[in-house]
Amino acid sequence: MILVDTLRELYDYNWWARDRQLGACAALTPEQFLRPVGGSFPSLRDTLAHLVGVEWLYLERWQGRSPVALPAATVFPTLELLRARWREVERDIRAVLAGLTDARLAQPITYTNMKGETKTFAVWRIFYHLLNHQSYHRGQVTTQLRLLGAVPLQVDYGLLLFQRVQGEVGRQESPPIPLASWKELFEYNHWARDRQLAACAGLSQESFLRPLGSSFSSIRDTLVHLVQSEWVWLENWRGRSPTPQYKEQFAPDKFPSIAAIRDRWAEVERDLHHYLAGLSEDAPARPFTYDRQGQTLTFTLWRLFYHLLNHQSYHRGQVTTQLRLLGAVPPQVDYYYWLSTRQ
Repeated sequence: MILVDTLRELYDYNWWARDRQLGACAALTPEQFLRPVGGSFPSLRDTLAHLVGVEWLYLERWQGRSPVALPAATVFPTLELLRARWREVERDIRAVLAGLTDARLAQPITYTNMKGETKTFAVWRIFYHLLNHQSYHRGQVTTQLRLLGAVPLQVDYGLLLFQRVQGEVGRQESPPIPLASWKELFEYNHWARDRQLAACAGLSQESFLRPLGSSFSSIRDTLVHLVQSEWVWLENWRGRSPTPQYKEQFAPDKFPSIAAIRDRWAEVERDLHHYLAGLSEDAPARPFTYDRQGQTLTFTLWRLFYHLLNHQSYHRGQVTTQLRLLGAVPPQVDYYYWLSTRQ
């Protein structure tokens, strides 16, 4: 379970990342803002409208209402109008967060989704789902910015942690997320990975390697980055800070097929599962020190776990966009959907 002070911190990160992306979007012309470029939603405006709409949707659900539809993207003809509405939604979510207690987060919340289905989950899970959802679609915003010839800004949680070390933003001390929750969230992460790999298995070799203009050129290159990231962090956590030479073993051309990626990822997952199984219950709260490009950094371990899982969700959003650009049908990989399959 995530406690309320920690949720407040993670929502601070969510809106910090939003503001950085909106800043990058401000360089676009009105025509670029509305131009269809492909993805889960046709234009950059439509993707951003979905993000603010979903925050509003969960705000409504937390307040006991069950909307039957999201606001139409057309109500935001300009970035300025969208930004102003998002600030209003942020203000109201912050008010909800300010009134929450840890006891309430553990309790169930029931609502009717837009398909007319009744759903019940612990309150904290719904708050986590929204954070994960926003990270996923931020990955798509980055892809759309690149397709439009714009320069996206980095929005990793790890960057925010680094800015705190540099004194650029204030430090925050929040309760750790317990080990049992991390084991579950890593289970979700690997479930989502397996669904995307299954969808990618139907691609032709040409589609698998085709340059598509995202953070990484092809869908193959994006997937290799994802497995590499899990391996790098696992190495750090096991006390083996990788040297720059590690990149040679993750050169994209060493993975000529989905099968090669899946096999390497299965090895990393096995080792990650073994590592998590060997941790003590208090491990997420402990400070962890590692080397990053010649600099020694120290953060509590749970923050590094969150960074990795947030990073993976972000790039899964890009995989989904790449699948759509290739004419393939991407699978549903939301944390919410995973929870629904377990009920």
